[in-house]
Amino acid sequence: MTVRIGVVGGGPSGCAAAVALCSAAEAHHSPVDVTVFEKQAPYKGRTFNTGDPVLLLNTSAGVTSVRAENPNDFVSFLATHRPTNPADFVARTEAAAYLQQTMNGLGGRFSRLRVRQMEVRCVEETPEADLAVRSEGSRFLFDALVLAMGAPFRTLETASAVRCVSPYPVCQLDDVEQDDAVLILGSHLSAIDACVWLHSKEHRGPITLLSRSGRLPAVRRSLLHSDAGRDAERAVVNAAARQGVKRLQCLAPVLAQQGGASMAKALNGSASFRDGADEFMAAWQESEAGPAPWERLMMFAIDALNTEWPLTPAAERGDFQQRIGARLGRFISAMPLRNARILAGMLATGQLRLAAGGLDQAGRPSFDDAPPPGAPNQFDVIINATGLGRPADDPFLAELARKRLVRINADGGVDVDAATGRVKSALPIYALGPVAQGAIYTPNFLYSSVRSAQGLKAILPRGVDSIRQHTEAA
Repeated sequence: MTVRIGVVGGGPSGCAAAVALCSAAEAHHSPVDVTVFEKQAPYKGRTFNTGDPVLLLNTSAGVTSVRAENPNDFVSFLATHRPTNPADFVARTEAAAYLQQTMNGLGGRFSRLRVRQMEVRCVEETPEADLAVRSEGSRFLFDALVLAMGAPFRTLETASAVRCVSPYPVCQLDDVEQDDAVLILGSHLSAIDACVWLHSKEHRGPITLLSRSGRLPAVRRSLLHSDAGRDAERAVVNAAARQGVKRLQCLAPVLAQQGGASMAKALNGSASFRDGADEFMAAWQESEAGPAPWERLMMFAIDALNTEWPLTPAAERGDFQQRIGARLGRFISAMPLRNARILAGMLATGQLRLAAGGLDQAGRPSFDDAPPPGAPNQFDVIINATGLGRPADDPFLAELARKRLVRINADGGVDVDAATGRVKSALPIYALGPVAQGAIYTPNFLYSSVRSAQGLKAILPRGVDSIRQHTEAA
């Protein structure tokens, strides 16, 4: 019997799921019917939703393949247009084009792969043990469902009369006037995107980045697997064996030892939270001189964290996050060197300022140090770049939880088995990407979604009976 699978979300994670399923169907000669639902423009999601090449991926081309069996698939796609090094950071528009071409190619080989630009509004179980999906007046029946719709952006209630906009899609920033005084809430990669976009539009007004730490992400030249990462892995495994502890507890000391001075300083807690601009300028200059030692360890760190996270008790995860998480996160989610050059120029001219603080209880911008001239009442526009929120804040996912079709974990993501992606319920529902927040450490990376999608291959393409037996056993 043909296995009917619905995928909710047509962005990077949804495409990774469809590619994995079609690949498994081809390998096992199993008939599979895959329908991908995307309420906005397919193949972009929230991550690649831009028509302007100024915004870069924050991962290198060599780890952005949507095909797990071919890590250089994206590099090969780019090579048809121009020579590309796997270490290069390329435009998100190129990644969206790659996803579209990959899905179109699958559609040509699998007549039962469909992408529907429709919003899924309701999911329910039928008496025949099917999953019924309702979308814009239509009803679709599936044997299994994959949730890959990502997480919503955080919303903020500000007490300011100044308009507050999101940096995604970036076209929302088109109305910012060139001389506007801009306050950006947040200082992570979303805030970097906003700064780069404003710079590309020749913005002249002052820009203030306001965050709890007043610090920027680290700067890197590439994000690739390397021999140094394999050496670090052996060191972590050996340390864990000697000490009789989990690998997670040995990760930070090895990274601090092998990652160079900047990483050692950050992970050992000696970096001040009040020198964000100076710290960034030093990181930028270090990256200009050549790859920092810690860059070669990051893919190992991502893989190790994703592997160990589901096996680690909640109390240990919480302790790790409190002591190490934010510091290590600056390196895992570092900015490309090209973006750092733009920010360095804006800091050097005084156009850009970093500030520690946030919103007070009344929803007004609050500064730990001296606020910029005219603040907090004379900004012309506020950009909410605080990033992704809890997946459970998505009304669709909240409705699934209310119906007990899924369970929400402590991090606000769907409670899933990290090895298979199956939601911890009696129904054949699976989840990957940002919606599975908390199940793995880095759910927002396409690389992580592609790896997670491999769990779908072992279960779904073997026939309807095996899906139902697996569900009954669960």
